[in-house]
Amino acid sequence: MRSLLASLLILLPCVGCSAQSASQLDGNWWLLQREDQRTAFHAGYYICYVWDVGFLDLPENFEPVRSVTDFYLRTEHSRDMPVTEVFTKIDADGPRRRRPLADEKYGESNGDYWRSATRAERIEYVRGYLACQKLHFKVDIDKPIETYVDELSAWYGTNDSDPGQVNLKTADDKIPVVLTQLLRKK
Repeated sequence: MRSLLASLLILLPCVGCSAQSASQLDGNWWLLQREDQRTAFHAGYYICYVWDVGFLDLPENFEPVRSVTDFYLRTEHSRDMPVTEVFTKIDADGPRRRRPLADEKYGESNGDYWRSATRAERIEYVRGYLACQKLHFKVDIDKPIETYVDELSAWYGTNDSDPGQVNLKTADDKIPVVLTQLLRKK
């Protein structure tokens, strides 16, 4: 899980935000999140950004979670700027390199990743993925983030009290694919 998070860094998380509003996901929000939550938010956003939006190039030596945090700490007057804009701003800086693709679409973003994540990390992963979907594809988010997290946990057969538990029949299903199905289900 940690390797997936580290390789997918780029966006933000929001504890206590049930609506998926980009205006809520700003520097003030970002700085209130723990590092693991920022990383999970970024992982969810970046999975969408790379695989769904199709953006494969990154600045060399790119450390987005640290870069976003540093940006907000250096520029207090920019803390109202949405995290997605800061990702784009930071992403535009520096020499480019082609991101190596995983062997399969969405890489390790599956039930095993979900099983090993804490509830807070799951919430931020979903928040990040949905922030990207909303920004780039105008997807309508009609339920609280926590509802999607609970539905994904039911799909994968995971339990917050037993991090080893997973449904072997659904463990290989990719989180973005299942999440997209849940978004379409009204």
